[in-house]
Amino acid sequence: MAKLNGITHTYFTDGYIGWAKLFVESFIHFNDMDRNFLILSTRNLKKDQIDELQSLHDKIIIKNKDLKYGELAKRVGVDKQTIIRWKHTVEMEKVNKDCKAWKLMIAAEDRLKEIYEVLDDHSPNRLLHVDIDTYVRGDVTPIFDVIDQNVFTTRWRMDKQIKRDGFVKYENRATLISVQGYKGLEARAFLRRWIELLDEVPPAKRPTGFGQTTCYRAYLEFQDRPFTWGQIGPEFLSPQGFGNGILWGGNKGNKGDTLKVYQKHFKENK
Repeated sequence: MAKLNGITHTYFTDGYIGWAKLFVESFIHFNDMDRNFLILSTRNLKKDQIDELQSLHDKIIIKNKDLKYGELAKRVGVDKQTIIRWKHTVEMEKVNKDCKAWKLMIAAEDRLKEIYEVLDDHSPNRLLHVDIDTYVRGDVTPIFDVIDQNVFTTRWRMDKQIKRDGFVKYENRATLISVQGYKGLEARAFLRRWIELLDEVPPAKRPTGFGQTTCYRAYLEFQDRPFTWGQIGPEFLSPQGFGNGILWGGNKGNKGDTLKVYQKHFKENK
């Protein structure tokens, strides 16, 4: 019997339902589900949306919670209508300086806390977390093989800065956290510290890329421990799609447009 990979996890709000269908369907198409398990942490999905996703495979767990938009709006000092408008912009277009507070409360803070909860509730040997705006183009087993050899795995991007400037000048570009891997209790300790660093700054005051910044700062604090750090290389991730990576990201351009392109590609290349 083939070795189990572990849990693949993703997180998304209801506006990403189109991406979610593509992610799950492409994952199932390219991966042996006897070796994998999917956990979808969702926000504000309707029952029919949950039922549709659940029907795609019996090895899917959906953990749905409802965001309180009024409470989120109060945290950043805006009205409820503004927070909903920011949400729509992030989900359907792309992040801009006006709506970055939503991105930092949801994609950074709430998502990281959800990953920690999944690690606590399910205690997987290996967990792979992937951004929802991802098109799966192959077997994720090689990514799990790297996760298995390391405490925390992501895309590390310090080398170019160090080569150019002699140090990491831009902390928010030191990592790319669209793919993350966790193994063991040490990984949970690292994630817990990462979340603590994020929580030290109120959402309205968090600068752009603060999720990446705090990941890098937690990494610096853990450098004196006997940790090994895994690298998500280009063979695993093509952040802007149409590369050789197992995972094609949706970081480039308008998210709604990119989704349509990927949906068409998947339909034609199954």
